[in-house]
Amino acid sequence: MPNIIARSRHLCAVLFLVLSAVIAPLAVAASLTLYVSPQGSAQASGEKPDQAFNSLQKALRAAYDKARDGGVDHVRIEVAPGTYKGQRIVLRQLPVAAHFEVVAQSGSKSRPVFDGNGKGGTWFILHAPVQNGARFTFSGLEVTNYITAMSFNGGRKDLDKYLGNNVVENMVFKNIGQVAKADSKPSTAAVRLVNTRGNTIRDNRFIGIRNEQNCELLHSIYLAHHSSGNKITGNTFENVCGSPIRMRDNSNDNIASGNTFRNVQARAVFDEWYCSDKRNAACREKPAPECPSWGNRYEANKVEDSDQRASKTPTFVHIPEVSARCNAGAAPAAGSAAPAAATFRATTDAKANTGSGAQRERMIVQ
Repeated sequence: MPNIIARSRHLCAVLFLVLSAVIAPLAVAASLTLYVSPQGSAQASGEKPDQAFNSLQKALRAAYDKARDGGVDHVRIEVAPGTYKGQRIVLRQLPVAAHFEVVAQSGSKSRPVFDGNGKGGTWFILHAPVQNGARFTFSGLEVTNYITAMSFNGGRKDLDKYLGNNVVENMVFKNIGQVAKADSKPSTAAVRLVNTRGNTIRDNRFIGIRNEQNCELLHSIYLAHHSSGNKITGNTFENVCGSPIRMRDNSNDNIASGNTFRNVQARAVFDEWYCSDKRNAACREKPAPECPSWGNRYEANKVEDSDQRASKTPTFVHIPEVSARCNAGAAPAAGSAAPAAATFRATTDAKANTGSGAQRERMIVQ
C-alpha cells in the first residue's frame, strides 16, 4: 500500500510539472493597450487615455519594448481624433511574433488625421530584414499631405528577407504625392510594398494621389520586387494619376477584387512593368535581373469616368517580352511562405506550363 501511495504521489508530481511546462508559456504572453492623443506628452506612460503619448512613433517604440522585454505579444495602439502635424514613423527590426494594431480610438465619431504639414516625406516606413512572425494592422486613420503614405520594405536583393501578413484597412489616403510638396521629387507610391507578401489592403479610400510632374510614375499601390500573394479588395481610388495598382519584378499572384476606380488618368488601372535589359541599357547593370510578374488577377472591379483606354481595357502589360536573364519555372506564390528563389523568377513564355497542367498567364481578368 505505501508503494502505491508513493507511486501515485510521484505520478502527480510528474503530471504537475508537465502541465506547468505547457501552461506557463501560454500565461506569459499578454495584451496591452497604449494611447496616443494630440494633447498627450512624450513623457507619458501611454498606458491610460489620460496618460497618452503625443506621437505614434513614441507609442510604437514603447510597443516594441513591451513586446521584446515584457512578454507582450499583442499591442493595440488607440489614436484619439484630432490632427497630428508633421509626424513620421520609421521602424526597423521587429520583435518576434507580436501583433501591433494601430487604430482609431474606440467610439470616435471622427478620424485621427496625420498631416504632413508641407514637410513631405513618408508617414510610415517599416524597414526590416525579416518580420520575425510579427505583423501590423492599421485601421481607421486618415493620412494626408505626404509624398508617400506607407512603405513596407523587405530586402530588395535577398528573397529570404521579406515582410508579410500585414493589414491596411478602412484608411483614407488623401493628397499623397508631389501635390503635398511641390518642390519635392515626383513620388512613385502612396502605399509601397517591396518584397512584402501575403498582405491585405482593403476598404480604403485613395483620393487625390497625384504628382505635379511625371504623374505616370505615381501608383496608389505599388507592389514591387517579389511582393506576391497580396489581396487588394474593396478600395476606392478617386482623382488619381498613374496606374492605381502596379506590379513590378516578380510580384506574382496578387488579387485586385471589388475595387472602384473613378476619375483615373492612366493607360490602365491594374498594370505590370519591369526594368527590361532589352529596352534599357541601365537595366543590364543590375546585379540580379528584373523579371516579369505572373498570375496577377483582376476580378469584379469597376472603372468609372476615367481615361477611355483604362475604361475599355483596365489591365495592361507594358513589357510583353521576357528577358533572357530570367530563369524559367515561375509557379504560384504560396501566400507569405518563403518559397525557393525559382518561384519568383519568370517563365520564358507568357503561357508557360507550371507543372500542374495549367497555363501560366501574366494577367488573369475575370
